[in-house]
Formats: sequence, C-alpha cells, structure tokens
Amino acid sequence: MRCLRETLAAELPPGSPETDGVRWNDPDGGFFLTLDVPFEADEAALDVSAEKYGVIWTPMRHFHLDDAGDRQIRLSCSYLATDRAAEGAARLARFVKDRAGT
Repeated sequence: MRCLRETLAAELPPGSPETDGVRWNDPDGGFFLTLDVPFEADEAALDVSAEKYGVIWTPMRHFHLDDAGDRQIRLSCSYLATDRAAEGAARLARFVKDRAGT
C-alpha cells in the first residue's frame, strides 16, 4: 500500500494541470485505495486501461446505487510484490494522464 501511494504521488503530483481532479484516499492499511479521476471510470475506460496499459481496476460505480462512483477507481494492491505494485501504479498514471487529456 505504501509503495502504491508513493508511486501515485510521484507520477500524479498534485497541482499539475494534467492531474487536475485526480485524488486518492490514504488508507493506513487494507488492500485497496480509491482514486478519483477527471473522466468517467466505466467499463469502456477499463477496457482501454487493460488492453493498452496492462492495468485492471474496478469501477467504483459497482459499489453505489447512484452515480456517486462514476469517476472513481478501486485499485487493489493485495498479493503484489513491491516492484509489481510500482510498475502497475506507473502504468495506471500514464493511463489517467492520457485519458484526462482526451
């Protein structure tokens, strides 16, 4: 979790125009965090993330009865070695920046 948070902070620094609207929670433990993104985090976005960037995540809309999770990603990090978590977070950051720019 710490590696995931640190990599996201390095790759998606706050205050940068390309990361406007990108935030995540800062859990003390657990196996996932929630990432707010400036685009609709739906199945179409998930398909692009998986096919072009090699990162799978869960749309948070699956955990809401309304549209509260439409721009949120649930990013799991359980059972990953640190280097794999860092690589995945860096790929996810590229996806987020590319998607936000379109």
